[in-house]
Amino acid sequence: MSHRNDHYNAVRRMYDLRQLNNQREYDLRKQEVYRCVPELEALDRQLVSNSIAKIKNSLLSGKTNSGKPVSIQTQGNATDAEDAGGLNTSALSEHEQKRRKLLTEAGFPEDYLEPKYLCPHCKDTGYIDDKMCKCFKAAAINLLYADSGLRCALDSENFDTFSYEYYADDITDPLTGLTPYQNIQNAVKTAWEFIRNFDVPDSPCRNLLICGNTGVGKTFLTNCIARELIHSNHGVVYLSANELLSVLEDYKFKRNTASADTEAINERYAAIHDCDLLIIDDLGTEMTNNFSVTQLFNLLNSRQLQRRSTIISTNLSMQHIKETYSERIFSRIASSYDYIRLFGEDIRLKKL
Repeated sequence: MSHRNDHYNAVRRMYDLRQLNNQREYDLRKQEVYRCVPELEALDRQLVSNSIAKIKNSLLSGKTNSGKPVSIQTQGNATDAEDAGGLNTSALSEHEQKRRKLLTEAGFPEDYLEPKYLCPHCKDTGYIDDKMCKCFKAAAINLLYADSGLRCALDSENFDTFSYEYYADDITDPLTGLTPYQNIQNAVKTAWEFIRNFDVPDSPCRNLLICGNTGVGKTFLTNCIARELIHSNHGVVYLSANELLSVLEDYKFKRNTASADTEAINERYAAIHDCDLLIIDDLGTEMTNNFSVTQLFNLLNSRQLQRRSTIISTNLSMQHIKETYSERIFSRIASSYDYIRLFGEDIRLKKL
């Protein structure tokens, strides 16, 4: 199942629960009012009785005022009976005035029996005329943020806060002939191409390898990409290389143990395989051995076969990756990843 679909279903369940809570709270308010103001209950019952009578008459005569199926909604101002068999606007207005008068005389706010929605636009359904409401999108994004582990980082590290001022334009890299300023411009262009082409149908699965010394902006650029994809409703999982190795070890050695963490272990393992974008930060800082190398290759290969994108950031050069990891991993990265090399002064030190 798509990781994105999992998030959508989770938000959908949240909205279903919200609607159930709205109905329960409304029912409790209505019961409270009816206990205190029995005249209002009688008034509402009379409206329902009149509505049913009108419906029966309309069915017997073969027509309704609106020419469409009739229904009575029980949540809201006793009944939402505009189409319920022909009660006219003036009758409904008179009923509403009486209800409000009874409520205020009993010490209740006049809108006490009106629905209370967190989002008045979609009325907590998540949709407006079959289109996803802004609140639903925001809820999905918040859930994606929570699962990615990047909430705090992306608040400050994104394209809106990205600055070129820390990249010099007066020195040239002997390997590329570019200044750090020119190079970061190309890197940002590549990052935006990655973002824009992320969902292009039938396009090759794109991955990024971002290399460079400490402090040249690898993680910042990665976070910029992550934020854009989260905001376009994609599932992103960020892990340092050490954290990733921990997930792989737990799944290998603990998933079948009688532990309360078993479910969490399986979920984390599924997430790194199924998410739309997996970010592996600081590859090369983890302890490498036959187990870690094999597990890393299996993960990268599995994601590539499933056409799920991966971003790897590392201080290692391509030659060091080849020396540190297996030929298979080097070959997979060299053939399937777009290469971004960042260089320049340590931005952290420049900020200090």
